[in-house]
Amino acid sequence: MVSNKDLKKEINLLNDPLLNSKFLRGAQGRIIINLYAALIDKKIIYRKKAKLVGSPFLVGISDLFEKYMDKINFEDFCVLYRQYLNVPHLPKSNIKKLIEKWIKNDRIPFPMIRLISILHENDEIIITFITNFNYLTDRNGQSKFKPPYLLKDILNPKRLYDIGVSMGDGGIFNHEQVISDGSLEGKELHLVEEYLQSLKSLKIEVWGLSPNSINISPGKGENRNMIKLTVSNRWFIHYLHFVYDLPVGDKIKQNLGIPKLINLAPEKERKLLMSCLLRGLCDSDGHYHSGSSMAGLYTASQKLKGQVSDFLKENGIRHSLGKEEIRVLSENYREFAELVGSSHPRKIKNLIRRLSLEPKAYVCKGLNILKLDKEGNFDFMSNKLRCRLGNINLPKKPSEKLIELSKYIVPQKDDNKSLIKRESTDMNEDLMKEIQEYFSCKITKNPTSGAYLIHNSPLTKFLRTFFIYEKSWQPLNPEELNKFQNKMIQFLEVNND
Repeated sequence: MVSNKDLKKEINLLNDPLLNSKFLRGAQGRIIINLYAALIDKKIIYRKKAKLVGSPFLVGISDLFEKYMDKINFEDFCVLYRQYLNVPHLPKSNIKKLIEKWIKNDRIPFPMIRLISILHENDEIIITFITNFNYLTDRNGQSKFKPPYLLKDILNPKRLYDIGVSMGDGGIFNHEQVISDGSLEGKELHLVEEYLQSLKSLKIEVWGLSPNSINISPGKGENRNMIKLTVSNRWFIHYLHFVYDLPVGDKIKQNLGIPKLINLAPEKERKLLMSCLLRGLCDSDGHYHSGSSMAGLYTASQKLKGQVSDFLKENGIRHSLGKEEIRVLSENYREFAELVGSSHPRKIKNLIRRLSLEPKAYVCKGLNILKLDKEGNFDFMSNKLRCRLGNINLPKKPSEKLIELSKYIVPQKDDNKSLIKRESTDMNEDLMKEIQEYFSCKITKNPTSGAYLIHNSPLTKFLRTFFIYEKSWQPLNPEELNKFQNKMIQFLEVNND
């Protein structure tokens, strides 16, 4: 028998040092997430009675629990039980009856595992129980949650997709998660319901949640075009907050951002994980237009907006930043769709339609060297152009500055008009001023469309002659569209293996 006569009288649920670490480190360098710290609610110590009602119960470890209980002094266990949970007058006979009940029902309160580890003076015991239990439940065995504890499982693509959804239109609160989705004027609301049913199945698959804890309900009154998915499981909420840094309550005031654990993933996997997270965020709070090459996502969190912007820059996706929006440049619509995409039926429909058509946007691919003379200068005479006309003074030879500025200007079909690509991430007032000074032109804003234009025939003809402009991206052929659609849809299909 293990006897510990010198128990630390000060240790209890409030000051337990185990609750201060994110990870547990065991033998052979084994590292797992600290589920005890993630799931235990310190506030239960303030209850006068039934202090374990708010505690998670572990299922499937009753034999292991008995094995360790046989090796400790029961009197010591009772002393520590009273001390840890602040129940100084609980009789030993009551504790014995509780233990017998827990073993019989195969539901062991998580704090009891902690007491065993303290008496054995071995935190490795916590890891042993975490790696052997089947799932978590409440004292009546009605709820169900199977939290992952290994980093590779925590950073599973499907789980990160669901985290992305949680970061979008909805939130987590004390005992529940709420996700809202809808459509304008109730159009295609059946696709919204189809998506939320798929999301429910995903949650059951990747989190081991009970189907009864997930409810899908239609909105009423002014919210009749909305459908709400609600997950009722307090330990699921505790876990999302502890592991993935999701704020409980107002997520904007609490500075919502990308889960820090993603930075611990191998570099070669980080791109996929971020893409899955952003797909979930887009499906919840993003948009893909079907008629125009417009795509992006909304967030009021400046921290999250900056992190998403950095990721898009790293992957060559040019975009602009609004107050609460990230807008992808039309020339990068296809690249964004292939990097992030969507698993929402309504948004997949828009994506497939748009990717099947040619884009309207053109991009500058560089100089047309066939239009230069033998010295490498612009051949104005052979191309029937004039380098000077009134106040216009066009450059006579290529330069790095010219090539850099030209990528922000696209000549239109109208010979008298060129479009300024104002939506570019790096476009600003200083750059617009530089373009005007370099080309001796004036940029004006169309009050109807909001587009920034240069009404200048010589400049437009100059750009069209000496630079090559092509469609910003190529549409997908039928085979590519089918492959893309299947990839997006299959992501949310339940794995029955």
